[in-house]
Amino acid sequence: MVVDIKSLIIKTSTVTKETEIKDFIALMEKHKTDLMPVVDNNLIIGVVSENDLIRLIRSQPMAGMQAVVITDIPKNISKRTIGEIMTHHPITINQKATTIEAVKTMAASNLKRIIVVDDNKKLIGILRIKDLISNL
Repeated sequence: MVVDIKSLIIKTSTVTKETEIKDFIALMEKHKTDLMPVVDNNLIIGVVSENDLIRLIRSQPMAGMQAVVITDIPKNISKRTIGEIMTHHPITINQKATTIEAVKTMAASNLKRIIVVDDNKKLIGILRIKDLISNL
């Protein structure tokens, strides 16, 4: 049986490049996710994840800190914007793609999740590799 990827797409919250990092953190906690598309008029312009936050935190001088807890991010970081840390031009897949095309694209790019768009490059949602694999 071939599964249409549309049935596996998860609706997702989004942020803009102007969203402050502290607000992104609150959205991650509220929606229990670690990745969000960055949109401008519902068009994908980037993606931001918890890994982007970790890279930012590692780049900051934090003398004496053994471990960093996301909720303890210094104020100078939390007021910065998503546009400063997001990944530009993320890999996306069209909602008309087959399950096999989606798996191949994700595997080739080492992705656990991929943003799904329509023919006009507008956001549809997110597809997870684990959902695809379990439906092959």
